[in-house]
Amino acid sequence: MIESKKKITFKNIYSFFSKKKQPFWPRGYPLSEILNPDSFINEDEVIEKCDKRRIGVWQCMVEGDPDIDAIHRLIFKDTPLFYERTPLIFNSNNVCPFNSQNTFWVERKAFPLLYLPVTVNFRFTDILRSYIAQIILSKCNYKLGFYPVTSSQERNEHDHMSDFKSEIGMYASTLEFVESIEISTSTNLSMNDNLYNCYSELVRKKLTTDDEIKFVECWLNDLDKFL
Repeated sequence: MIESKKKITFKNIYSFFSKKKQPFWPRGYPLSEILNPDSFINEDEVIEKCDKRRIGVWQCMVEGDPDIDAIHRLIFKDTPLFYERTPLIFNSNNVCPFNSQNTFWVERKAFPLLYLPVTVNFRFTDILRSYIAQIILSKCNYKLGFYPVTSSQERNEHDHMSDFKSEIGMYASTLEFVESIEISTSTNLSMNDNLYNCYSELVRKKLTTDDEIKFVECWLNDLDKFL
């Protein structure tokens, strides 16, 4: 478990699992935080014991072509490899983007947080979901866990410049999104209510379009039939 005294501290999960000789970060990690010393995860910040029943989501590392952004792929030829390390559990004040690859939603109560926003760019939708999910999980006394490599990917062809253009808006507003998510969620509310309040705030700040809240309402109404 990572301990943090700050309200929100971005932690680069790749700094813990990767054999890094160059900067290496997950897609959607704030560019301003990449070289921040606080973003690196050190051995003395890791506590192995944790109640696994309180972990809502696990993301496992992907070897070969992990999910990194176009900036990294344009600058560096190779992708760093991962170490085999102990699983790591985030403290409630730590955040790091996670994507849809090799990710396990193990807590049924967290299923409402699977909602993918539809009015943001495709390269941002799963990243925004991850920030919303982990902050709400922590407010509801659940945690986000990261696991070493369990799969390998051979990535299909991408136009890196096209990906870069799609990611500009994500990076320009990531910190504002995270701040809005944090202030609009509460330990006193359910995951459903937190999700609704979160998107209401994003709509209010024009970070998503007005239509987003309509899709959230439909999502939550449909889920009521099954959960």
